[in-house]
Amino acid sequence: MLLVLVFGALAMPAAAHAACPATPASNGTGYKPAANARSLASGDTGPDILHRSLPTSPQLENTRNWTAPPIMVSGAQAYRAGEFLYQDFLYDDRALAYPADPRRLAGNAADIVEVRVEPLRSSTAIRITLNSMLDPDAAAVTIGLGGGGQSFDMPHGAGAKMPGDVFVTAHGCTGDAVRAADGSALAAPRVVTDLHRRQLHIEVPYSAFDPRGRMVRVGAAVGLWNAGSKQYLRPNPARPAFYNVAFRGYGPWTQNTWMDASQNAALNAGDLAPLHADIDFRKLAARTGDERGVPTSGPMNRILVSRYETVQGRGNSAGGDILGNYACDPPGCTYQFSGRLQPYSVYVPALPRPKDGYGLVVNLHGADSNHNHFEGGSTEPPLSVWQMLAEEGHPSIMMMPNARGKTYCYYGLAGADVFEAWADVASHYRLDPRRSLLSGSSMGGFGVYKLSTQFPDLFKAILPNIAPEICDLTDVTAAVGVHNGATGIGDAFASLRNVPVLSTSGLDDPLVNVALTLRSAGRFDALGYRYDAWHFQSTNLGAGHAEYRQFVRDEFRDLNRTAAVVDPAPRRVTYVLDGYVSDDRYGLRSDHAYYVSGLQLADPRVSPPMGTIDVTSGAIAARRQTVLPTENAAGVERNGARLYKRQTRRWRPGAAEPIADGFALRTVNLKTAELDLRRMQLPEFGTVDGEVNAGAALTLRLRGSFGTGTTVTRDGSALPVRTDGTTLTLALPAGRSKLRITQPAPIATTCRRRTVQVRIKAPRGDRLRLVRVFVRGKLARTVRGRASSRTIKVSVPAAGARVTVRATTDKGRRLVRRSTYRRCG
Repeated sequence: MLLVLVFGALAMPAAAHAACPATPASNGTGYKPAANARSLASGDTGPDILHRSLPTSPQLENTRNWTAPPIMVSGAQAYRAGEFLYQDFLYDDRALAYPADPRRLAGNAADIVEVRVEPLRSSTAIRITLNSMLDPDAAAVTIGLGGGGQSFDMPHGAGAKMPGDVFVTAHGCTGDAVRAADGSALAAPRVVTDLHRRQLHIEVPYSAFDPRGRMVRVGAAVGLWNAGSKQYLRPNPARPAFYNVAFRGYGPWTQNTWMDASQNAALNAGDLAPLHADIDFRKLAARTGDERGVPTSGPMNRILVSRYETVQGRGNSAGGDILGNYACDPPGCTYQFSGRLQPYSVYVPALPRPKDGYGLVVNLHGADSNHNHFEGGSTEPPLSVWQMLAEEGHPSIMMMPNARGKTYCYYGLAGADVFEAWADVASHYRLDPRRSLLSGSSMGGFGVYKLSTQFPDLFKAILPNIAPEICDLTDVTAAVGVHNGATGIGDAFASLRNVPVLSTSGLDDPLVNVALTLRSAGRFDALGYRYDAWHFQSTNLGAGHAEYRQFVRDEFRDLNRTAAVVDPAPRRVTYVLDGYVSDDRYGLRSDHAYYVSGLQLADPRVSPPMGTIDVTSGAIAARRQTVLPTENAAGVERNGARLYKRQTRRWRPGAAEPIADGFALRTVNLKTAELDLRRMQLPEFGTVDGEVNAGAALTLRLRGSFGTGTTVTRDGSALPVRTDGTTLTLALPAGRSKLRITQPAPIATTCRRRTVQVRIKAPRGDRLRLVRVFVRGKLARTVRGRASSRTIKVSVPAAGARVTVRATTDKGRRLVRRSTYRRCG
């Protein structure tokens, strides 16, 4: 038997059913985002948007009889809680152009999000959820029930056929049912539109069609409706009226697909019978669960809930371009895909999940592309690079966001979409936040440079492909620019001191000129950083703008090896505050990295508006790194590639750096900075020495446990200070300052009690894994697991001793706390 749904938008005056929509109370079920904190780095790492609580959406709420949670994987179907669910692909309503009526149609009125079916006592309930609904009368659905192999003309001049015994048409809050073969009237359905949730609830009485105890085929399509003529609107009389055909699985993975190939084929043929789902009403009656239709590995499109919806559906922007028109600032400009629900892709490796969780490879799409992007020119099958990113080295989830449209260069909401997708992935899969890697191609390669220089402490490495360091290719000489001009990011490369770079580019690229990618390699070389830059001749001569990452598979495997992790507290940190990219509007403030935060520019008018901090903690153990000479190589026929050139620079570890309770700090064009002394592993009590070279007058805040007894000298003279119990604030002039900070240690109150209690706390969102307590330099206690978060008792000699507590956390942090206990009496 066949159940077929056709969905459309009604060209009917908004006042016709002004009292029709209902907004019943939620029954408390529906989408409940899972906790994700364990799969994310600590809350002070990366942008705020990554760590905010996951939002929900009215579209995913349940009312009335509906109780099952949504699938949130497009092209999937499942039996849950006595309901059949199908999750459609977002923004796949592309078969026809929408009339120019954004206030009513949102350029998206015929886009199905979800279809549900459930048998009730006397009727079959069907719920359709839409991506956009601005007018309750801009929605119509035709449901075909029953039938076999024969297709019938769909009612109301739809211009297409599908199998069915009965067609049920509903729009607004009215509907009708007719026999498919002859159009004779049957008992009418009950129809309710929920404008708030963008849902259409339909109950088809069993007197019109009774599907109980049978297997029923299901199909669905979407078109526009003319209420005056009671006919489907045909924008193109040569084609069927429909925009979106549902009940489709994953078709061929072509470049930038919207998974609409089967939809287009059915519409071209004028018969929608090939697109269907088989619903077993016996399973529904028995409330038998079945998740076999939900993919668990390989490539898939997921749906996230964004906290931002400037307008419903499609905005007024065509998606931007790489000629300087990439900025979009609502309300004047609204993003190409503006809705609250957003699509993104993942590739889940067909490998066992590692004990500490999957890694994450964030893969950014190029210009004029979407979340199903891969570059052409590869000699390997489609998605081979996706699979490589997921399965080579540490098993990882590869994630590609849609970034709100084709070409926004990861500014504004496009950048926020990356981290909203990341947070959503972290709620569905157990991730090891120490193993995040950033990759991307073309404009996505620019996004790699932009986001990694903003938030370097999120990534263990980066892999840009054919990546320009600018996003306005009309000015290839630009070093940096503003939102309406060149957008060079190369001046911020200094932020990548602790992030190795593996890059691939084209020798004959017609778009991203080799001189531009060589300039980026030259920047890393001049900084003395680790990088490995490969330039290949295209396998398709003259094409050039292509995929090259597969040619460095071995190097990527080494980069993504299990032993490689983010260092959350490196001995030396260099960070560039870039006033062009820090964006508070969407939780993308980038004024912090590692143990540095609270940065503000001294003069934001300089061009480029940047400031730099360079700080070294003498208390963090590390090996001295020797920067080796630049290496150059060339060859042919490497992993299937043609000619190639390679330029690389490495570090060679040497002897251990000396340990000292002090730090060295240099700033350029900054007026404020904050250092977390605990994360720098500097002692909480005792004396800390600091050498500061400030390019401008600097307010320096030091986070620790500073009380009223704290004293500071600058160049040997007392310096006025402010403390609030945790933070010490110093006002320093431009130039050099030699600081000595003294914090008195607690004094034991009795000689008879030689047992003291020590405790160390993990940062918010993290947990202690191992704690070691040293008394006078000798290991006194080792505590693991949950007990490490409790108070630990150790014996201290009456003569006094220095007690050092060292801890490691689940997220790889190394913490230290030092206390000095003086002689009793």
